Amino acid sequence: MLVTIAGKDIALGLENLGLKDQTVEVHSSLSSFGHVTGGARSVTCALLGICRTVLVPTFSEVGRTTPPPGDRPLQNGTNYGRWLAGATKKKVIPFDPDTFGCDSAVNEEEMGIISKELLRQPATLRSNHPSVSWAASGKDTESFLHPHHPDDPNAPLKELLDRDGRILLLGVTLRSCTAVHLAEEVAGRRPFIRWTLYKDGTVRRMREYGCSDGFCALEPHLKHLVREAQIGSCRARAYPIREFVEICAQKIKESPSVTICSDRCGRCLDAVKGGPAD
Repeated sequence: MLVTIAGKDIALGLENLGLKDQTVEVHSSLSSFGHVTGGARSVTCALLGICRTVLVPTFSEVGRTTPPPGDRPLQNGTNYGRWLAGATKKKVIPFDPDTFGCDSAVNEEEMGIISKELLRQPATLRSNHPSVSWAASGKDTESFLHPHHPDDPNAPLKELLDRDGRILLLGVTLRSCTAVHLAEEVAGRRPFIRWTLYKDGTVRRMREYGCSDGFCALEPHLKHLVREAQIGSCRARAYPIREFVEICAQKIKESPSVTICSDRCGRCLDAVKGGPAD
């Protein structure tokens, strides 16, 4: 039987999670709620009505291109030969940091429609990282998003950590939780190097996250931190980011293989080695 809920039900659930006036990093699945009257807009309005500031990932591949000749770092989570062969067939749209913003491309299939809806809100701002941008709406948004240097993919979450913010998972697992990538960096792992074609024709390095398919193995170590609420059909979970990152980083240091996915992909194996040897 399909559950139907309204924005007020979502707002009540968020309050029950202790998120009133909190700054939150949100990862979400609209379909996990059942039927929401008003759709993604109702979820977004509830978040903005309860929380102080809402941050969502708005990743894209604008400008993604092949590395320039001679730039092939080891342990970089990629098969250069296979990647270069596939990339030559794709048309690259150059990245322009001066115009990139809320109207620019976003990987909606990966990010979810709630993130896309937040981008549509009048007060929303978006960082201008060419791959792993974040959007924020609420109070103090500038401080979370700017600057977001291409070499510092975790910058918005570092600010959230400094402010003792919260992580909110709405119907998704730790596979979708970017804060684990911050924990990887705290544990000593270096983000992977990729390349962006800019509007001026230059190709520049940037850094981005690796594979997250194995992150659910960290869940048992976080049970004492989580607050849970059922919102319609959605299993909603909230964590304090500081303790979350500390515990995940410690577990990664103690057992680096804990984050390796079942496919044992190249990104996971190179992450365990510490990331790019550059």
